[in-house]
Amino acid sequence: MTGSNVASATAIQTKVIEPARREELDLMEGLVVAGLVFFHTAMIFGTMGFYVVSDKKSVAVDVLIYAIGIWAMPLLFFSSGSSIWHSLGKRTAWKFVGNRCRRLLVPFVAGLLVTFPPSVYFMLKAENPTFNAPYNEFYLNFLKFVVKWPLFIVRPPFGEGERTGHLWFLIHLLAFSLFLLPLFLYLRRTSGRRPAKQFADFCARPGAILLLGLPIAAIEAAFGTEPTGMWSRYAYVPFLVYGFLFEGDAKFGAALRRHWKIGLIVGLGLLVTAGMGGLAVLYGAGIDPLTSYDLWSVLWRSIKGVNSWFVVVAILGLAGRARQKQDAPHADRDERLEPVDGKATLIGRVAEYVGEAQLPFYVLHMTPIVIIGFYVVQWQISAIIKYVAISLVSFVATLTMYEVGIRRIGPMRLLFGLKPRQKRPKAPQGANRRHERTRSGRTNPGQLRENALEREDLDVT
Repeated sequence: MTGSNVASATAIQTKVIEPARREELDLMEGLVVAGLVFFHTAMIFGTMGFYVVSDKKSVAVDVLIYAIGIWAMPLLFFSSGSSIWHSLGKRTAWKFVGNRCRRLLVPFVAGLLVTFPPSVYFMLKAENPTFNAPYNEFYLNFLKFVVKWPLFIVRPPFGEGERTGHLWFLIHLLAFSLFLLPLFLYLRRTSGRRPAKQFADFCARPGAILLLGLPIAAIEAAFGTEPTGMWSRYAYVPFLVYGFLFEGDAKFGAALRRHWKIGLIVGLGLLVTAGMGGLAVLYGAGIDPLTSYDLWSVLWRSIKGVNSWFVVVAILGLAGRARQKQDAPHADRDERLEPVDGKATLIGRVAEYVGEAQLPFYVLHMTPIVIIGFYVVQWQISAIIKYVAISLVSFVATLTMYEVGIRRIGPMRLLFGLKPRQKRPKAPQGANRRHERTRSGRTNPGQLRENALEREDLDVT
C-alpha cells in the first residue's frame, strides 16, 4: 500500500470513529421549534400576558403552557450542546467563534431590526386603541428603545419584560457558547478525556444520571424565574453542558435509555402535583413562586428544576430506545442509516430540511402570530376556532416566508444564519459508484460520515 493510500485509510478510520450527530436530536429540535407557533398562540388565551390577548382567558391554558415550558427550551439548549461537540470536532476555536457569530449574532440583529418591531407595533395597537402612529415614526422610537437594551448579564426587572422578544434564545446561546468555550475545548483535548470519562462512568451507575437535575434546581432556586422561556437564563447552562458531554461518550446515552421510565413516571408526577398543584396553591395564597424568596417559593423552584431534568431524561431516553430499535436490523451499516445505493433515507432528508429551516423559522414565527392574532381575537367566534385559525395560518405564513423569501435567496440566507446554497452533487453512476462501496457491497462509511457532517451544521446552532 502506498503512502497516500495509508493516509486515506487513516483519514477514513478517523471519521468513522467520530460519531455523527444523532438524527433524533435534529428532529426533536425541529419539532420544538415548529411547536413554538402553537405554544405562543396559546399564550394569547392565557393569563400570563402576551403581545395581543383574547378577551376570554383561561387558567387551563396557563397550566398547558407550564407543562410544555418545563422541558421545551431546556431540550433546545441540550440539543445545542450536542451541536457544539460536533462543531468543535471539525473547526478550530477561532473558526468556531466566527461560525457562532454568523449563525447566531447575525440572525439576532436581523430579527431585532426587521421581524421583532412589527410585534411591538401591534402590541401597542392592542393595548391602546387610540394608538395610530405611522410605522416609520414608531420604528425610529423603537431603535432608541433597543439602544437602551441592557448588557447580557444584567437582568431587567420582571415587569419590564425583555427588549429582544423571543430572540433572547439566540443571544443567550451565543453568550453561553463563547463563555464556556475554554471548558468545551478542554473536554475535547486529550487532557480533558480523563475527567469526562470519570463523569461518564459515574452517570452509568444506577440512578446517577437523575442526580444531574440538582445543579439545575440550585440555579433556578437561587436566581429566580425570568421571562426567558419560564426559566432563569443561567439554568440553561447545565443543559448546554450536558448536551455537549453526552455526545462524547455512549455511556450517557445508555444511561438515558435505562432511566426513561422512572424519568417519565416521576417527571409527570412532580409536574401534576408539586408543579401545577404547588403553583396554584402559592398563587392562591398571594405568593409569586417565580420570583419570591420565601421558603415555599425557593422549594417550588428547586422541584421545578429537578422536574425538568426528569422529563428531559424521559424524552431523550425514549427517543434513544426508538432509535436503537430502528438501528438493530442495520447494525452492520453506518449510524446514519444510509442505504447501500448512496441515497439518503426519508428520515435523513426530513432531518436535513428541518435542520436548515428551523433557525429562520424561529426568527420569523412570532411576527405572523402577533399580526394575525391582533385581527382574529376581534372576531365574534369561539376561542377554540380563534386558536386553530391563528396557529395554522401563522404556521403556513412562517413556512411560506422561509421558502419564498429566504431559502432560495443568497443574501437573505446569510442574514438568517444559513450557509450559501450549494447544488446537490449528482449520485455517481456505473464504475464511479463502485468506488463508493466497500468490498462487501456496503456504502463507504467515510463518504457517509462526510454527508453526516454536512447535515450536522444545518441545525439551529
